[in-house]
Amino acid sequence: MVLSRPLTHLLLLTVVALLTSAMLQAAGGLVNTAGCALDDRRADEYLAYCPNRGFLDYEHGALYYGLEPEALARMREADVLFLGSSVMQRSLDAAALAREFDARGIRWYALGFSYGETWSFARALIERHGLRPRVLVVNADPFFSDELTPVSRAILDDRFGATRSGYLYRHWLQRMKGHWCSARPRSPLCGGAARVTLRARSTGLWRSPRLPAQRLPALENEVAPASTTPPAKFVANARALLATSDVAPGCLVVTRVPSSFDDASTARTLAEAVGAHWLKPEVTGLTTFDRYHLDPDSAARWSDALLPALRAAAAPCLGAGSVTQP
Repeated sequence: MVLSRPLTHLLLLTVVALLTSAMLQAAGGLVNTAGCALDDRRADEYLAYCPNRGFLDYEHGALYYGLEPEALARMREADVLFLGSSVMQRSLDAAALAREFDARGIRWYALGFSYGETWSFARALIERHGLRPRVLVVNADPFFSDELTPVSRAILDDRFGATRSGYLYRHWLQRMKGHWCSARPRSPLCGGAARVTLRARSTGLWRSPRLPAQRLPALENEVAPASTTPPAKFVANARALLATSDVAPGCLVVTRVPSSFDDASTARTLAEAVGAHWLKPEVTGLTTFDRYHLDPDSAARWSDALLPALRAAAAPCLGAGSVTQP
């Protein structure tokens, strides 16, 4: 069949328009992520967060929508899940966790999030992906608040797929940028000084190559709470999380990483009210890079102090026979 000349011209214009649009979108994506350096990204990592307004958060949507299949598989396999905000994520040391769990054949995953994330998003992930850990370790700073962060609210209220589309775009964007920068490592679009957060698919742990060099004391909240009794809603939410994940109260471990957020006494009484274990290792001289998040050296010391106590508390829940995490 021979197309008429006007129709041929129309088809050519359509093809050119589509190619131009794709090229502009790719170029715009590179510009939007300028400063989000990927030069230090490892093969197991994806870009979880970049402060550039053209990117911002990826990890919430990546794990909720299952955009990182390997990460999703590891979450589902985990015997032990670590839950909390960025404070928990920054307190976990990869080497300490590997020494504690891997040789004993216990699978684990760090499932904390930025933006001061709370229990509601963790519960949504557990429900959506059918996660069935045997032990939950929660940093209550506080974690069981009913407040949704703007990021998690946008995801959980995403009725028409607009939020999902944004995360699919960021998924494509960092892969496209990764290919571009592999071929053109000296391109000005590939470097940058932004403090990005990289996340390992295999463990969920964070890594930030450009943390501030300053070291500030890890101070507890110096303002004593009016009452150490946790709000009844916090207790109810903790029990709801246990029910969702099918974890017994005695297999919930509540801890409190030293920071300037909530007072530890409230977290302790929450654990007692639920029937969970309360573990708060006393480690002196811990430092942060911003008064809230432990620096890497202090995270290693805090993890080394927490994990032996966690082993004893979680022993009845873990038993034997787990498969070693690769």
